[in-house]
Parts: sequence; structure tokens; C-alpha cells
Amino acid sequence: MKKILLLGIILIFTCSPSFAGDDDFSFIVISNTNKSIIREVNLIKPDLVFQTGRTLEDHGAIETSLHLVPGCPDQETERTYSSFKYKNICFIILNSETTGNDQVEWLKKELQHQKDDRATFVFLHRPLMAPLGERTDEKNRELIELLVENKVASVFSGHDLPSYTRDYKGTSFVTVGGQNNYALITIKGNKFKTDIMEPFRLSVEQSYEETDDGKAIGKALINNRQGDPLMSLIELRGIVFRLPKGNYLLHAESEATDEQMNSIQQALGMLLPDLSGLLAPAIYKTEDSKNAPGMIDVWVRINAPGTLPTKLVVEPE
Repeated sequence: MKKILLLGIILIFTCSPSFAGDDDFSFIVISNTNKSIIREVNLIKPDLVFQTGRTLEDHGAIETSLHLVPGCPDQETERTYSSFKYKNICFIILNSETTGNDQVEWLKKELQHQKDDRATFVFLHRPLMAPLGERTDEKNRELIELLVENKVASVFSGHDLPSYTRDYKGTSFVTVGGQNNYALITIKGNKFKTDIMEPFRLSVEQSYEETDDGKAIGKALINNRQGDPLMSLIELRGIVFRLPKGNYLLHAESEATDEQMNSIQQALGMLLPDLSGLLAPAIYKTEDSKNAPGMIDVWVRINAPGTLPTKLVVEPE
């Protein structure tokens, strides 16, 4: 079995270049929620989450900033359309059920204000662009052209099944359909990447052990089954261990067997690089555990390669 070992100390907070800079972040777009998607969203722990579809499970279980997109019968929001900025990125939420020109006129002004932003993303319930091979509704043409002319990076929607993406004049129109997918958008500098994720392919199995001298050790086995190790690399920030107060070391190693490595390399037609530079584990936050005197919550982040399992160990310094 190939082992790739990394070491991190709880008191050191300098990040590997593999991790995001101060202005880099991620957000997730979900349509209809279910327990599996909520669990995986909490494992990834993005900065923002946008819901463009129906609430089939308790979206209050999502442990990050959630923005509901109006348009579904069961979505109740105070405003029908709105915008905000985060790390010099403009986010615009529209109501696809709104009629009249008020929303369009408001949108024109908002788009003029985002000229100096790094990028603009738009969200609404009903897709503007029809799937490939189907005719797009003419009433959406004006809005589509307005968004394209103002160089909107992506337009995200729900409602339709299955998920699909249409690229038009430099703007991506992404429909996240039903409970079968969610979109993970990663922003680094002025570039962004959109991955359509399938639920039930990301899992973390945690366990605890006690050393001979009575000290606690936390372990986790991470499986990211989204694709190949390089293109499907996912940063996870939602792994937390509850341990006795103290200083801890973090180890991470690949659990891939020689057979798995050879099989993937043959499928890709290339030799994989040393994965140690990809995992880049770190303890990024510790805090007193609620309702557990003498305990702390140790928050870990790590890049999880596609297909290949990874093991984490948190042990006393």
C-alpha cells in the first residue's frame, strides 16, 4: 500500500499554496434538498449556499450561510429579488415568477454597479435557457442578452430535470435539477470552476481510539468517488473532532493500494504525481466544545482526491 505522509501542528496556521488565498472561496448551488446533499454540503463547508428549488428536507440543517431563491411555491422570502457582494464577487438573486419591467430595470442598474467586481453570478428558479435541442422561450431572450452583454459569469437555476449546462457567448447557464445533483463552484483569483456533483459519492467515516497512556486519538477515512484524483479534487472544511483540551498533530496519508494506483494511471494514460502536495491537511480552527466541559472541537481541512481513499489522524502533540 502506498503511504503519503503529511504533518501539521495545531499552533501553525500558515496555509499551503494548495489552499485558497484570502479572496478565494467556494459556494454551492442546490435545487431540491435531501439528507445526503445536506450532509455533503456540511462536509465541504463552503462559504455560501444557494437553493434554487423546493425544500424537501430541513434546510436549517445546512451549517453555512443559506440564500433561498424565490420562485418555488414553498419558498417564502422577504424580497422578490436582491443582490449582495462577497469578496468582490457580485451575487444577484432574481424571481423568475415576477412579471412586468420593474425587476429588469432594477437588474440593469445592478449590472452597471458590478463593472469593477471580479465576477457576477445570477440565480433564479426557472431556467432561462432550454436544454440543448429544445427551443428557448422567446420571452427570456431579452434577459439572456442583458446578462451576456454585461459579462455575467454564470446563471444558476433549478426546476428542470435533469441537470444541464448551456454556454452562450461566454456565459454559462447551469440548471441544477432535482435531488440528483448539486453544483460546487470554486473561485481562485479571477478564475472559477463549476463541478456538477452526484450525491452519495462523498463520505467521511470518523472514529476515536485511546493510546496506552490514556490519550485520545481521532481518525477519519475519506472517500471522494466523484472522478479522477486530479480533476475531482475537493477541499473539505467540515471535518471536526471532539477531543480533550490540548495541542494536537495532524497526519494525512493516502490509503490507495498499488492496484488502485495502477488502474487509475492506466485509465488516465499518465503517471500520477506525488499526492502529498495535493492533500495539504491543516487544523484551521479550535474552539471549546458546547456542553462538553474540558473538550475542544478541532476543525480540519484537507483536499480529497477523486477515487483514492485518504486517512486522517489527529493525535496529541
